[in-house]
Amino acid sequence: YHFHSTLLFLFIVSRRDSFSAPAMEINEENLATLRHHLDEINSGKKERIDAAERFLRSAESTHGFVRLLLHLVMSDKENDWHRLGGAIYFKNFLKRNWVPPSEKEDCLSEQERNGIKQMIVDFMLSVPGPLVEIMGESLKIISLADFPEKWETLIPELVSKISMEDFETTNGVLQTISSVVAPYEYLENNEKSNQLIQMILDHLQEPLLQLFREVTKLIEKHGSNEKALFTLFTAALHLSKIFAALNGVDLPAYFEDNLEEFMSFFHNFLVYRTELEMLLEAEDGSETPGVLHQLQTQVCDNITLYIQKHEEELQPFLQQFVKDVWELLVSIPEGERHEQLVTSGVKFLSSVSKSVYFDVFSDEDTLKQVCERIVIPNMKFTDQDEMNFEDVPVEYIRRDIEGSDWDTRRRAACDLIMGLRKKFEQEVTSISSAYIGELLSQYAAGGDDGWKSKDVAIFLVTALTVTTGTQREGAITINELVPIGEFFENQIMPELKRYPEGHMVIHADCLKFVSTFRQQIPASVLPDLFECFIKMLTSDVYVVNTYAAGCIDKYLAMRESDGKTPRIPVEAVRKQAGALFERLFAALDRPASENNEYLMKAVVRVVAVMKGGMKAMAGLLIDQVAKILNRVARNPVQPMFNHYLFEALAALIRGVVAEDASTVPAFEEHLFPIFNIVLENNVSEFTPYTFQIMALLLESQPKGVTEAYVALLPNLMIPENIWETPEGTIIEGNVPPLVRLIEVRTHILVHDWAYIPFVILCLFIVRLIIHTFSSSSIIVMVLSLSHRFFYDFFVIHMSLSSIF
Repeated sequence: YHFHSTLLFLFIVSRRDSFSAPAMEINEENLATLRHHLDEINSGKKERIDAAERFLRSAESTHGFVRLLLHLVMSDKENDWHRLGGAIYFKNFLKRNWVPPSEKEDCLSEQERNGIKQMIVDFMLSVPGPLVEIMGESLKIISLADFPEKWETLIPELVSKISMEDFETTNGVLQTISSVVAPYEYLENNEKSNQLIQMILDHLQEPLLQLFREVTKLIEKHGSNEKALFTLFTAALHLSKIFAALNGVDLPAYFEDNLEEFMSFFHNFLVYRTELEMLLEAEDGSETPGVLHQLQTQVCDNITLYIQKHEEELQPFLQQFVKDVWELLVSIPEGERHEQLVTSGVKFLSSVSKSVYFDVFSDEDTLKQVCERIVIPNMKFTDQDEMNFEDVPVEYIRRDIEGSDWDTRRRAACDLIMGLRKKFEQEVTSISSAYIGELLSQYAAGGDDGWKSKDVAIFLVTALTVTTGTQREGAITINELVPIGEFFENQIMPELKRYPEGHMVIHADCLKFVSTFRQQIPASVLPDLFECFIKMLTSDVYVVNTYAAGCIDKYLAMRESDGKTPRIPVEAVRKQAGALFERLFAALDRPASENNEYLMKAVVRVVAVMKGGMKAMAGLLIDQVAKILNRVARNPVQPMFNHYLFEALAALIRGVVAEDASTVPAFEEHLFPIFNIVLENNVSEFTPYTFQIMALLLESQPKGVTEAYVALLPNLMIPENIWETPEGTIIEGNVPPLVRLIEVRTHILVHDWAYIPFVILCLFIVRLIIHTFSSSSIIVMVLSLSHRFFYDFFVIHMSLSSIF
């Protein structure tokens, strides 16, 4: 009761003098209204949700709103649902308003801000479990903006709440400290960063060491007491995260002085083994790791941080940590739950292999053990990989070829073998080659899972071979000890040629292989290889037809050593254009692939490479592109797909119209109804593209400005939703294409006196816009105009002057 009264007192503060709305008092009527709108937000009905959010947003600036909201969250008389909903709304309110947008009035007074900061720590530590995390996130929002300049008391206050007797409460404090200091791990190493971290350490370093000591002692004491151990390992996890954040910039003197003790704590955590389910499994029964493995993952990250930034100081403990991590990795069973722990452990070994202490792996038997027990097991195609390949192919592709697999055990194993190869190329190549031979023999022997052995072999060959490379060019320099040509000829090309027979994962692997090593593939096999790509576009498997489209795009972009001559001749592409377009658009017709950016990018590449020769296919191509555009204009979901779609459209117009200008009306007939949908519905994602295509068509229109263009221009000069948002913010993405469209029309109209009244209207509206637009809008507009527009504007002006 005393705590509750104190909080209410903190919020009885006056608002700014200009405030005129009545105060929102804490009474049952206002609380009932607040509960009702929180219920509406969770109704699942869009109209009701929107109405409730509008009401609450309008109430936010009312004096007493925050006080009323927090009263509901704090009161143990309220039901848990309303308290949780109120806490979430409070967090989002802070996210929107603690640092208010420049154009928005600040709806929090200084007194309210100070009141929130004075009570939020006590509040967070007093609410039930589900609310603690949300209030902690609220505190983090404030700390990111105010700490330390406007909230110097935060760390001292948090430290004062630490109790060696009550680790339940202490864990809440440590979790909050961890969230506050986490961003500091990635600061630049400069005087300001070091001063900030030292300011935190002045209050935190001694309690941190004392807590590590106490947690380690109590873990030994409690033996098999699951509940007590869960609380203690949770504390150790938060402490280890705080350690990482405070050691990321530089090595503070206090940690250097006590490094042996801190490293002993980490050693103890790494070697800890148990069968207690509460420590090994998530509280909610999900596939997320248990608290022990979360802690061991963080410890691996911490010692990886040290080998990367403070390797000299870690050297006395390095041999022990390599042994600890090695033994931990070989003891962990397969499964998605352990993915992050394995990844972090292998990353540590990989970092050691790239450090000045790489010689810990110099023994040949050690290298064999690394390949056999660490690298190959963690390169295996997992059940999760198989599920993603079949059911979540976009995620599979994101990890497999888009460089987002940094947090997977497979990527970590690849980095480890690459790190070892750089130091021990002859030995690692020889050892790995023997294992590759074994894996290929397992595949040849057959069996339901035999394909997984070849998958590992292809992945291992790639990791072993690529020395340098880029996404744009593939492998540039390679390990000459690997017979890559022989491997391609015997293991890759036969798999591609026998499509659709064989396992689809292996087909995808082979396509990825020839994409990676496209610079090394001999010219003599390119015709056959390109035929394989076209054939594999027909696959119903999303990953396979996507990789085939990616190969088409990359191979058509390749040039000979002169940098100009295409490696695949243009005439060869034109001969196969019919099959290419037919299969690309057929793949795009499949529901699963209808927004596949790789397929559309391949369309762009084929059209761009042909540069003509499409007249016979013009009708088909216009129909197909217009059909796709009509579909996505009603529901744009994939920005990159949309970009490539309009790029394909622009390339198609240029290529076809260059051969036959009479095709422009056909484009207009197909496209203008769709453009009207875009403009009428204000589809903001498509408006810049629409104006660009309109300008391109108008430039190519042999009849000049037709009625369709004349009817559209007045609407283009209305600022709202075309040039500016309703709030007055310039839509900078629309300005250059709009100006280009107006330029083209002005240039045509300047020689057509039949449109003089219309030109006068344009000049009047332009003048009006100049007077009403913001200065930044005018700057963007003027910078977008070419000299041709100013010349035409001058001609019109002089012509009108002579008349009037």
